[in-house]
Amino acid sequence: MDIQNLCAHLNSCSDALIYPDWKLLSLISWAVAQLPRIKSLHNSDFERMARAFRGDVDAAPELIHQAFEVLSAREHVYTLDRDRVLINLLRCSSQVVTDECPHPEMRMEQTLVLLRAAEKALRSASGSSEIRTLVGKMRDAVVPKFKKTCVREHNLYVEVTTVSPEVLDTLISLFQALTEPSPTQSSKEEDMRTLRAFKPLLDNVLSAETVFEWENGEHTADERPKSLVQSLKSLRQVLKQFMPDLDLYQDDYETSEADISVSHQSST
Repeated sequence: MDIQNLCAHLNSCSDALIYPDWKLLSLISWAVAQLPRIKSLHNSDFERMARAFRGDVDAAPELIHQAFEVLSAREHVYTLDRDRVLINLLRCSSQVVTDECPHPEMRMEQTLVLLRAAEKALRSASGSSEIRTLVGKMRDAVVPKFKKTCVREHNLYVEVTTVSPEVLDTLISLFQALTEPSPTQSSKEEDMRTLRAFKPLLDNVLSAETVFEWENGEHTADERPKSLVQSLKSLRQVLKQFMPDLDLYQDDYETSEADISVSHQSST
């Protein structure tokens, strides 16, 4: 099979994702991610293909991320119908994040990788209403999933947030990735939607009142280890890059969602 025929098969195979299938999502993502780098199928990375075929949860999120980058790039990719395949992959990915598609249990940082890929694709691709709806659905699912996965009640008055360096690093990279495309009015609107969706999560992580479970210990604001303090500082810094016109999430700074909207309107 030559690459042109492969693209034709990928176009039609992606339509099968209307019935969500984690392994098929992984395998199609692997194939799409290969396209810019190969001149024939004999040059493919078959070890990663085998992991994709198994639906390897450690490989699939990054493969999906790479596929989204290929599909949302402006370069021509053989005869691949990029918008068609992108929407099909996004639909299935959103069903994974919202647990409408059976899949292996993913770590929180892997869920954030999927959302990061979708957010970048939204800003780089055609930005159709269907793509915006699918990405919005993923956003809305992430914060409740974070609370369910990472926040537990310590006692009647205190909640403990359990995060790993990997979770904070991925959260930082998500917002960092969204600073890279040239800003447009539509991308700024999506930035605001992202910020609103993430506000409960960010309020939790960046609050001075939060008790963290970090590297096998619980820490209040007065006793946070240096590695945690540095990660939180990096998150604040990237948020300032992400929305430079908003003075959000500085040390000991709190703002309401209404303040966010007012500040943004005054800056545009």
